[in-house]
Order: sequence, then structure tokens, then C-alpha cells
Amino acid sequence: MAAIPSVVIEKIKKQDKTSFALCSVNGFYPRDITVEILKDGTVTEDSVMTEFHTNADGTYSVNVTWNIPSDVTPKMLSCLVNHETLTTKLQKDIQLLYANSNVSIIVGVLCGIVGALLIALIAIYYFKRKPGNQKFVVSDIEDPVWTDGEKTTLTCRASNCTKDVQVTWVIQDRDGNKYEVSDTVSGDKEEEQPLMLREYQVTKEKLNHRKEHHDVTTKLTFIPSISRHLGCTVTCRLTHQKNTEEKICEVKSINAKPKFLEPVQFTLSGQGDVEISVKLQKFYPREMEVSWFSKMGQSEENIPSDNVISDFGNTFDLESKCSVPGELFKDPSNKVIMKWKHQSMEKSQIQEFSVRDLPWHPKLQTIPIESIFQDDQVLLQCRVSDYFPNILVVKWFERKTGSPDMVQISSSDKYKISEIYSYQMENQTFSSTTVLSYSRLDLSENGVEFTCRVEHPSLDIPLQSSIVQYRDAEVSALLMNTIQGPQTWYSGDKVTLYCTGSYCMEDTRVIWMVKEADGFICEITEDMRTDRDQPYGYVAHRERTDVSDVKGLLDVTSSLTFTPSIAKHQNISIDCKILYGGKGKVKTFQCKSLYAKPIVSSPIKLSLTDSGEVLCSLDIECFYPRDIQIKWNDGEISEPNRTSQNSDGTFSVRSEHKLTGSFFSGSDSAVKVSWKHDSMKDWESRQMSVRDKGKKLHQIQELLKDVFL
Repeated sequence: MAAIPSVVIEKIKKQDKTSFALCSVNGFYPRDITVEILKDGTVTEDSVMTEFHTNADGTYSVNVTWNIPSDVTPKMLSCLVNHETLTTKLQKDIQLLYANSNVSIIVGVLCGIVGALLIALIAIYYFKRKPGNQKFVVSDIEDPVWTDGEKTTLTCRASNCTKDVQVTWVIQDRDGNKYEVSDTVSGDKEEEQPLMLREYQVTKEKLNHRKEHHDVTTKLTFIPSISRHLGCTVTCRLTHQKNTEEKICEVKSINAKPKFLEPVQFTLSGQGDVEISVKLQKFYPREMEVSWFSKMGQSEENIPSDNVISDFGNTFDLESKCSVPGELFKDPSNKVIMKWKHQSMEKSQIQEFSVRDLPWHPKLQTIPIESIFQDDQVLLQCRVSDYFPNILVVKWFERKTGSPDMVQISSSDKYKISEIYSYQMENQTFSSTTVLSYSRLDLSENGVEFTCRVEHPSLDIPLQSSIVQYRDAEVSALLMNTIQGPQTWYSGDKVTLYCTGSYCMEDTRVIWMVKEADGFICEITEDMRTDRDQPYGYVAHRERTDVSDVKGLLDVTSSLTFTPSIAKHQNISIDCKILYGGKGKVKTFQCKSLYAKPIVSSPIKLSLTDSGEVLCSLDIECFYPRDIQIKWNDGEISEPNRTSQNSDGTFSVRSEHKLTGSFFSGSDSAVKVSWKHDSMKDWESRQMSVRDKGKKLHQIQELLKDVFL
């Protein structure tokens, strides 16, 4: 697309009697342009250019001004324009006249010229008013702003018509194919036209009737599309008597308004940020202004974004992404706002996002409140999952049978409410379990209704669930054995724990809960199908389901398998819950000892000291706990002198021992280092001898050579 600029220069007087030169440049495209004001052929140095203005048709306008000093009287002012649509620079001039000139002569000459012109115009007017002297005139097609998918009307007018005018509109596409549609097509013939031509409607109207003349206005109405009409040519052909006039309109630009694509994509990052991705589709031309900002109260802050525009031939798509700190969404009044503006739009549009628009709303599990029995103690557990951000309020209420009022429960001698501990799941959302505990003996015989209410910024209405508990309620049939498994674990060696329940119902579920060293809680159900479903390497499996000796009941055995590590499994606790019908029992297992066996992957290293001694060293790595025994050549146990802790919680040590050079003079000389750790049943060692073959022997020989020189 390109448009040639039009140029006007004038001298303007201000109220303070000073003057300035104004150069107005209009209707050019693209935007880059050079505009200069000249005084008597010399470029002025202090002219000022205004900001560019975008016209309705997509072209640009700009003004340049120059304040004329009071002591300067230029005879001529010029505006010089350079633009890529011009083969040579375009210059417009004005001549200036001043009061000290021969004004009377000039005024007389001007009056004479004006008078002559008026006489000539009056003569022409009366000449044209005579019948037969008025010429058939066709105006240019009025070119509107074209918008894809919106009805457009092209208008062409003819003046001084004496008879009927035949109108034909011709549409020629980019491939040269022509389609003609006229105002003379009758209803029957219209049905016979190709479907494409039926999309075009032609009207003709006679206006301004005079004695023998009238005017004609014809309109072509259709819905343009970029794929079919961009680059095409529309011709209006009017035939009057034997004269045919044609006016041509070239479709150089069609705007297509961007379409906002639903749904918006929200993604959680590992750092707790919310990544928002918005797509705007099928717009034209390519240029699009997009900005993001956050609004917290009265303050606003810009948010950096990444915008990618894709070219689909006739239209463009844009994907805009930004990353917002998750903390912003803890307040439901905070907003993230996207703003965009396109040439096809009258004004900017915005889209607001708050925590209510995020897809991570709290969910209650299938059985919202579970009853866990531990002797006379009852634990009511309510688990909430899949929420973000990590700000959750849980309240417990009680309502005694026969009472209409719910009373909020707080921790007391009668009730204990655990703190909410939330943990982050693999999908970066949060899950938490709240526990209300009490003694069955404190309940009334008629029962109490307990309600757990969950509040979160993403919820319009809090979630809640209720359960009725009685004093004599108990899982009487279920018997649960102690969790079986090794009491001593070794880092990197797989561990399997077993839990057995007798007299279980058919719908019994087994859930393993692992609370790791950092407080992170994992919940594992039996026989999850995919690796993604198995959180952090834990696998629960139903080992056996046998018929019990009580009719209709079952005995079940469940296992939990995992590979312990020092970083995750120090001082952990593992619970096994057997549940059915919203009730159940729990057993807890705790590991007594956790070890990591020492690793020695390198041979003994030898180096020569400045004193002529041979320094022997060995690296022992990745053991736990820290205490380790080391001795050289079966001598006394020495203290490690370079112990350090690794990032995974294990320890590494470098043990060093010095020997005289003469120690290696014997043919049977050897260096031996031994170590013992709590994770080992017996001492282990590594040895280097003068008789060793290969690199070790060569190393010793080279060192001895240096010692005895």
C-alpha cells in the first residue's frame, strides 16, 4: 500500500501580530517522510514538526511550522517534501506582499482580475443553463473504509442526465476474472445468476429533477473479504445516450478486526508465577498495539509481554504472553488487564483477569469428610485440592440435633483443630487436609452435625460439606494390623512396606500418606495407571484381596514401594488409611535408621610434598550419617581432615596420610587405606603396591625417582 502526499503552505497571523508559516502534508503512506520550510529558497533551521496523525483510511498527516521573526520579511515561503512515492521532491510556494509595496496598484489589478472572473463565470453559468449545453458528468467512486465481514457500499453519481442511464458494476479479482452486475436484472434472472454475483446488490436512484435534466446515484453494496477482494478493481460503468463513462476504484486495503479467541490459556510455573496466553485472530493489516498492566487498588504497573505474530497469507494471528506473580491473585480485587488497538477498531479494547478467572478453584474429594477412629478418638478429615493461589481458610461448625443454629468451633479442651498444612502438587496447584479431632465420649447420644466450610479468593460462594456423628459410631468390624517393613533403610535401595486390614467391606479403599523431611505431604492411592499419576516415585499396590472368615467381608493387603534418599526421607512418617463409607482407620510407620553407604570411585592418589614426603589421599563420598572411621596401613584410626556436606544431605571426606620416600624402597612396599561406617557390616579397603601393574606402578616409580635424586 502507498499514498502520495498532498501539500499546502500558508502564512498565518497570530493575535499578538506575529506570524508563522504552516506547511500541512496530508494523505501519505507509508509514514516515513521529510518536510522542510524554505525562506527565499533557504532551508530554515528552527522549524518544528508535530506528531503524526492517522487518518480514517490508514494514511498519515503531519504539520511543520516556522515562526517568522519580526525583523524578517521573506518574499517567498516554500514547503519541500520528500517521500518514497515521489520520483522528485515536491515543492509548494507562496509569494508574500507587504504594506510598503505599491498597494493601490496591486489592489486595482486584483479588483480588475476578480471582476473579469465574475463576468466570465456568470456567462458560463447562463450558457450551461440553456438546454443542450449542460454536459453529462460522472463523479469518482466514493471509496469507503473497507472492513472484512462488514457491509460496504460504493457510491457513484452522474449529473445532467437527459434520459435513463444504464449502470453496470464490474468486479475484477487479482487473477483477472471479471464479474458484472447491473441494475437491470429482474427477479427471475437474479435466480439464474451465479451464487457469487448474488452477493452484490446494485441500486439506482434519480435525484434533483429539473425540466430536462436529472441526476443519478448508483450504489454497489456487498460484504468484502480479504481473501476475495484485497487487490481487486471495482469499475462503475454508466451509459447515457451513446456516451459511456467509467470510474475505477482499486481496493488497496481492507481492514479485518481481530477476534478474541476463547478460552484464555493459564499456566502455572514452578516459581509460582501465572503465565497468561491470549490469541487474537484473523486481523489485517499486520500492525497491532498490545500492552499488559496490573491494577492493584489505585496503582497500575506495566507488565512485560512476548508478542508473536503469525502470517496466514491473507490475515494475521497474534499470541501475546505475559507472566504475573501468583501473589497478585491473593486479592480478588486485583486485576491483570490486556489492552489492544488495531487500525480496524474505532477505539482500544481491554480484557480483565482476576483470581475468579483462573481455572484452579478448590475441590472437595468424593467423600468430603472422612471419619478416622483411633480408640476413643475420632478424626474428621476434610481434604481440599487443586487450588491456587495458596491462601485457604477452613472453618468447622457444629449443630446439635434439634437446634437450627450452627456454631463455629475453635480449638478447646473438647475439640482440636490442626493447622492447615498445604503442599504443592505436580501440576503446581495446592492441596491441604484439615483435621478436627474429639473424643466420642464428648458427643451427645442424639448426635452432632459437623460442617467443614472452605473459603478461597476464587470462589463466589464458599464450599462446605457436613457429616453427622454419633457417640456409638465406630468401624467395629475392621481390624488393622501394624505396618510391616524394614526398620533400617539404605539410600538408593528400594523399600516395600505392607499393611493388612481384616473384615473389610467390598468398597474399601487404601490410601498411603507420606510426610517427607521438609513437611511435604504425598498422597498415594493404589494402582495408579501412569507415571505422572504416581507422585515423586511412590507406588501403592493391592497385593492381595481374600475372602474373610466373616461372610460378606474381605481381608486386604496393600504395599507401598519407593526408593529412599537422605534429602527426602529423614525423620519421615508414613500413614496407611483403610477407608470405606466415609469411615476408616489409620496406622503409622516410622523408620528407625536411614543410611547412605560410602562410595569410593577413585584410586589412592600420590603426590610429592616440598619436604620430600609422599602424600597419599583418598576421596570417600556420599555417606550418611557423618561419622566414619579411616586408618592407613592398618595403623591407628585417624580423624578425617576434610569432611563436607553435599547438597543432598550426604557427606564426603578426603583422607590424607604422609609417608617417607624411603618407604617405597622395598620391593614389597604397599599403601593401604581402610574405612568403616555404620552402614557397613565390616571394614573395606583399597591398596596400592609397588608390584601393581599399569599406571599405578608407573606413578610410584616416577615419584621414587624424584625422591632419590
